[in-house]
Order: sequence, then structure tokens, then C-alpha cells
Amino acid sequence: MKKHSFFAYLTQSLLGAGALIVAILFFFALYKIRDIISVIGSFLNILMPLIYGLIITFLLSPLCNKAEELLERWIPQSEKRGRQRRILIRGVSVAFAVLSALILVILLLVLVLPQFFGSVINLINNVPTISATISGWIENALSSATPEHQAQALELYENVGGYLEDWLENTLLPQTQSMLGSVSVGLLGLVNLLKNLILGLVVSVYLMFSRKKFLAQSRKLLYGVFSAKWGNHILWLCREISDTFRDFLLGKIVDSLIIGVICYIGMSIMRLPYAVLISTVIGITNIIPYFGPLIGMIPTTLLLLTVSPMQALTFLIFVLILQQVDGNIIGPRILGTATGLSSFWVLSSLVIFGGMFGFIGMVIGVPIFAVIYDLVQMGVEYLLNLHQLPQETRVYENMDYVDLETHTVLQREKKGKKQEGKDEKPEEKDI
Repeated sequence: MKKHSFFAYLTQSLLGAGALIVAILFFFALYKIRDIISVIGSFLNILMPLIYGLIITFLLSPLCNKAEELLERWIPQSEKRGRQRRILIRGVSVAFAVLSALILVILLLVLVLPQFFGSVINLINNVPTISATISGWIENALSSATPEHQAQALELYENVGGYLEDWLENTLLPQTQSMLGSVSVGLLGLVNLLKNLILGLVVSVYLMFSRKKFLAQSRKLLYGVFSAKWGNHILWLCREISDTFRDFLLGKIVDSLIIGVICYIGMSIMRLPYAVLISTVIGITNIIPYFGPLIGMIPTTLLLLTVSPMQALTFLIFVLILQQVDGNIIGPRILGTATGLSSFWVLSSLVIFGGMFGFIGMVIGVPIFAVIYDLVQMGVEYLLNLHQLPQETRVYENMDYVDLETHTVLQREKKGKKQEGKDEKPEEKDI
């Protein structure tokens, strides 16, 4: 008994000491949270080429797999040169996937960038005209105003002009040196980004060439660490996450590309200005579900409003029709049921992840929330199965309570049809 009491006391002491250590580490982490985030950021910056390589591999693997399937049919099998055949098929499929992606990116850059920058330069050159147009609107609005309102408007104009002059002299000019420094930092950041992308592309080539071997090694490690039952669950979960992310991201990219092209064609037919610039903005923001079309539509409509109110109205009607076509025809055909989330959960994921991670969060928030939703749903259904209760959601829509003996969900009856004793609550002693 004494030996047993000693070990029990030792176990409780170790558990208490472990809890105390965990609490101390937790409060230390909260106190040094900025330093910890800085260290994590530096570590992620080092791993950025590998991260880019994983993302490129993740997006290009389906194309690589399709190319391998076709080459397996076209290239005849040989017992003597089986290994050389596999290497040839794998190398050609990887080269095809990488070259296809590079050609697509280069074509987009060659076709879009010159006209994009041309539209931006044209917009900058038209700033005086736009300013004069806005001034004309203000003068026309004040022409019918009372002298008192005109005097207030002129006073406001003078105050704004004085504020801008003071800002130029005391704020903008002293900060010129720091602005030049930030430009140099931005250029260094751009060079670093290009370096990481090039290294990531090289990493993706190696990953795609040996992806089957790496997958086999990861599965071997998974089943070596966990039991077969948990290994099956984890493997299924990884496949679900991969399919959800790949289907959503690739579908959204293709959908946004189609919307951008249709927007450019429509604006060119209607001869609206800044067609490439506006179509690029509409296509990029369309990647964000729900909020994306609104984010792209408002500034582009305001831009056209400075040129011509009629053209802005024409563009607004055209974009609204285009978004309806995308939401009801193009989007469902491309995306299908990639996430399976209702509109409420999609909006919730956009608000939460967009507030936490900005634009990237709004793009990846929906598939992340879809995975979390599926996990929660699986957990709830598992617990309902343990409690011997039905798993269908519709059963709980008009329920009254659960019968504790039969474990059935009793439905609430309409008013006037209740029998005596039916509206009584279940006995507390049975709960």
C-alpha cells in the first residue's frame, strides 16, 4: 500500500509540475509574442522557396498526372527498358506541365502588361481633365445654391487647398528621402520575390518528378507512427483537404480568367475606356467569393464616372449582368460543389479569414472553413451515433424532445391537435 501510495503521489506531483511548466511557458509566450512571431516570420522567409515549390507542385500535379496517363497509353511497354520508360514518361509529363504553366503566364504578361501600363499612363495623363470635370460638376452644383452655401463651399475649398499645400511643404518633401529608401526596399523585395519564385519552380520540378516516391514515404511514415485505423482516417482527411483546396483554387482561377476575358471583350465592343485595366481588376477581384465582384465593381465604375456618367452606367449594367451569368451559369459549371457550404458560412469565412489575413485570407478562407465544417459535421454525427440518435438534419427542424426510452425524436404537433398530456415535459428523473 505504501509503495502504491508513493507512486500515486509521484504521478500527481509530476502532473502538477508539468501543468505549472506549461502555464509558465504559455505566459512567457504571451509576453514574448512579438519576438516569437518575428522568429517564425524569419524562419518562414527562409523556407519561402520550398513553400512556393509546394504550391506550384500542388497546382500542377493534376496536369502532370493527366499527361502521364496519356503517355502510358501511347508509349509501348518494354520488359527490358521498363525503368527507362518510367523515367521518360515522368520527365516528359513534368516538362509538359511546367512549360504549359510558363507559356500561359508569359502570354498573359505579354498580352496584358503593355496594355495595362498603357491604361495606367493614360489615366495619369488624364488626371487634369478628370480634375477639371469634377470642378465643373461642383460649379454646376453650386450655381443654383444660395450665396451662403457658395461662401461655405469656397471656404471649404480654401481650407482643403491650404491643407494640401501645408502637407506638400511640411510632410511630403521632408519624407522624400525615406520614400526613396522605401522604393529601394520595394525593389529589393521584388528581386527577392522573383528569386524565391525561380527557386520554387526548380523545387517543384524535383517534387513533381519524385512525387510518387515522396507520397509513398509519407504514407509509410504515417502507418508506422499511427495504427492502421487512425492511419486510414488521417489519410482520408488529407485527401479531402487536398481535393477541396485544389478544386476550389483551380476552379476560381479558371472562372476569374474567363470573367476577365469576357469583360474585356464586352468593353471593347462597347468601346469603353481603360478596358484592359478594368478587366484585369474585375478578373483578379473575382477570385474572392461574394465580395470580390463588389470590390472590383465600385472603383472601376467610379473611374468611368469621371470620364462619362453614361459610360459608367453602361459598364455598371454590363458588370451586373456578367456577375449574374457567372454566379448562375459559369461558376456552378466550373466549381460545382467544391465546398458544399451555404451562403451564410461562405460570408462568415470571408469576414473571419479576411479580417485576419487580408486578401489571401479571403481567397483561402472558404476551402479552410469547408474542411473545418466537414470535420465538425463528422464529429457531431459520430456523437449522435453513440447516443443512438438520427443523423439527418431535417429530423431536428420541428422537434419537440427526444424520447429517452426509444431514442426517437418526437415532432412538435400543430396547435389545436395536441392530445392531453402530449405537451408535458419529459420527467426530470429520467434525464
